[in-house]
Amino acid sequence: MEQFRWVTKSSSKDKGYCAPGYQKTYAFLQLKREHYPLSAIQITHLHKHYMTVYDIPTITNPELRQMDTQVQLWYECRVDNTIFQGHRSRRQDSTRLNNLACIAQLEDRNACFSDAVRDRDFQETDWYVYVQFYCVHKFRERHHMLMYSSYRRTAVVEGLVEDKGHRCDGFQDICVLRHLCAKITRQNGKVYFMDGSEKMEERICESLGI
Repeated sequence: MEQFRWVTKSSSKDKGYCAPGYQKTYAFLQLKREHYPLSAIQITHLHKHYMTVYDIPTITNPELRQMDTQVQLWYECRVDNTIFQGHRSRRQDSTRLNNLACIAQLEDRNACFSDAVRDRDFQETDWYVYVQFYCVHKFRERHHMLMYSSYRRTAVVEGLVEDKGHRCDGFQDICVLRHLCAKITRQNGKVYFMDGSEKMEERICESLGI
C-alpha cells in the first residue's frame, strides 16, 4: 500500500520558474536539462496537444512540423504549496508517491456522435495520471508550462476508483492539475486510487444515490 506520506510543502526560498502568462501559484522546481530532445512519439503527442489548444486542423500543419522538438526539462511542479513530482525524479527506494495526480479536463460527452446528430457537450471530468516529467516549450512565441503523463483507465466501483491499466500518454498544460492521490493494492491484486476525504465522500454518496 502506498501511504499518504507526501512531501507537500515547498521551501519559501525556492521560488522556482513561472512562465509569463501563468499565475504565480504555478512554478517549476529542479531544472534537469536546458535542452532535452523529445522522442518521435512524444513529438506526435505534443503536436496533438497544440492541435487541441489552438484548434489546428491537421497534424501536417507546417507550423507544427517546424516547431522546436526540444524542451527544457524539470523534475517538480509546485501548485500553491503542494509539490507534484515526476516519475523520473523518484528514487527507486522511495516510499512516497508524489507523481500520481488527479487532473481535470474537458470531455465531449457526445464525441461518438456527429455534429449533425448532437451538439458538442463539453464537461469537466476527472482523470488520473502518472506524471512522467515537466517541461517548458516555446510555441507561437509563448512559453508553455507542460507535463507529460500516462493516463489510466478507471472505473468507479462502490465509490472507489479502480485502476484498469494504462490508457495513453500525452502532454497537458499544468493548469489541469488538481490534487495528489494515493493508491492501495488489495490482496486480490486490484489497485484503487484514493483522493482526499471530501472527494471520496462525494463519490460514495453519488454511488449510493444520496
